[in-house]
Amino acid sequence: MLFLVLVCSLTSMGLLNAFAADTRDGERNANIPLQIVVSPGDTLWAIAKEHKPDGMDVRNYIEEIKELNGKRNSSIQSGEVIKLPVLKG
Repeated sequence: MLFLVLVCSLTSMGLLNAFAADTRDGERNANIPLQIVVSPGDTLWAIAKEHKPDGMDVRNYIEEIKELNGKRNSSIQSGEVIKLPVLKG
């Protein structure tokens, strides 16, 4: 019985580690885009302004978002999940 409990514990810890975000030094994993859910009233401009790298023009970041998400225009809908590009600023 103890062996079964030990195996279950190790397995669950392994699964948690497999799905946990890489947060070394408070940094996100640079290879994984951030995904956000659009809230009512959100605009692509506001989202880009909040998440863009320092020193980057908002318009350029919007173009990066549109490209990453396969969008032709800046229209977004409440509840939509959009990926934000990981760029160094």
